[in-house]
Amino acid sequence: MYKVLTPIYAPKPSTNEMKDIINGFETIWGGSIDGCHIPILPPTEYHTDFYNWKQWHSVLLQAVVDYRYRFIDFDVGWPGKYHDAWVFEHSQIGRTIAQGRFYPELTKQIDGVDVPVVLVGDAAYALSKNRMKPYPEAKLTPDQRAFNFIQSRSRMVVENAFGRLKNRWRCLIKRNDSKTSNLQYIICAFILLHNFCEAWGDPVPQDDEDEPENYIQPPVVQYL
Repeated sequence: MYKVLTPIYAPKPSTNEMKDIINGFETIWGGSIDGCHIPILPPTEYHTDFYNWKQWHSVLLQAVVDYRYRFIDFDVGWPGKYHDAWVFEHSQIGRTIAQGRFYPELTKQIDGVDVPVVLVGDAAYALSKNRMKPYPEAKLTPDQRAFNFIQSRSRMVVENAFGRLKNRWRCLIKRNDSKTSNLQYIICAFILLHNFCEAWGDPVPQDDEDEPENYIQPPVVQYL
């Protein structure tokens, strides 16, 4: 499923497709990058690396989402204790940006400045040429508060996409007891099926179960 559906429902956008995505972001709300934790059974090796700041074991899903809630780039399987910014720097898209290969041909002049394609992230990410983050929440001017409001609204698209993904595949909210080596393919399959559903207008199931704010893992029976 991962090998067959990725080129169809999660291909790397061409330059023209990226222009359409940028226009959609600008018209509707903006686009962003973020990560979320998927609960897992602790692996046998290096299980402390998977113990996150929320005090349960997980793998990280980093995703870039377009304005239609579709995942256009994703990186799955990083140990849960790693920081979002660290994962980004070591991911494929992070390396692409560091090497100056992230759609360098696409710029827009704003007030006489050529602005490149940027990914909108929260305060966890570092500010750079291709990443936009909010101003630190301290002694903000009215203009900076307005910027943070719009920037925060732009990040909602990826949060909503995570919510739609988990509403379709409720098992992503609960602990996944599969082997760690298989998790990447399982989660990627869910993402591709999600993109398939979004492409064909499949309605998102009603949220019949709230995702717990403080997830508590069930007792571990054995390590895999």
